[in-house]
Amino acid sequence: EPEVLINKIKQIIKPDGVLIITVPNDYSAMQKKIIELNYSKNEYWFAPPDHLHYFNVDSLEAFVTDHGFEIVDSFGDFPIEMFLFHEGSNYAHDASKGKSAHNARITLDLLLAERGIKPYHNFCQSMTACGIGRNVTVLLKSTSIKA
Repeated sequence: EPEVLINKIKQIIKPDGVLIITVPNDYSAMQKKIIELNYSKNEYWFAPPDHLHYFNVDSLEAFVTDHGFEIVDSFGDFPIEMFLFHEGSNYAHDASKGKSAHNARITLDLLLAERGIKPYHNFCQSMTACGIGRNVTVLLKSTSIKA
């Protein structure tokens, strides 16, 4: 119950407190394109009853601002779904390619990080600005000060 949870957090967060939320970037433009182009035969991220609420970059930003939080920062992580756009690495069509895609993702992520934390963070922020990233993280502060 995301609304119940965020409202409870809102009641207890200190005026100078920061809330960090990370959620899967589900139903993103990238995932929708994957389905449209038949790079996956199903919405593999849809997983009830274990996962009942879905956010993407846009809906998460709207949700937190609607509930009285200001976004201080937002960033995504490397979108492994990029590998679904090439048949040679499409693990949705061939599960045996999953380990290789994962290893490539880790290698690329580490390579990007070699430039330092600031350029890497800029890259991660850019992914969120473009609506991609497997997960999205937002750093928030409350827009209302409790008396």
